[in-house]
Amino acid sequence: MAPWPLVAAGIGLLASVLALIAAKGAGAPYLTFDDLNPWVVVFAVTAFASLMAAPFAIDRGLDRINPQEADHWEKAMAAWGGICLLITAAAALLVFGGDFSAAQHLADAAGVILLVEAGAALCVLLVWLVGG
Repeated sequence: MAPWPLVAAGIGLLASVLALIAAKGAGAPYLTFDDLNPWVVVFAVTAFASLMAAPFAIDRGLDRINPQEADHWEKAMAAWGGICLLITAAAALLVFGGDFSAAQHLADAAGVILLVEAGAALCVLLVWLVGG
């Protein structure tokens, strides 16, 4: 069986990096209320796809490592939560760590996008944990 979630996460990650390179090549403005670099949109979509494929890829990897264990989903969700927490913390440092300008600085634009996406994933995990 092909590791499709891992393939999806890898392609999403690669496409995200390529989109950031293309956005940098296209130049500012990156993210404003009036203007939006189209490559930043591609980055947002591909980063989201990669982030959403991650727990399924982790689950599939845990299944391959330990096939006799019945269910790995809880471990995969915990690992995904750790990944989302790291991404949220790094994105918060990008956004709040200096002179913020998502219009002029690609790192700030990417940070805002990752902060929203990974932060939303953490909220989903919180609901999942509380809902039991």
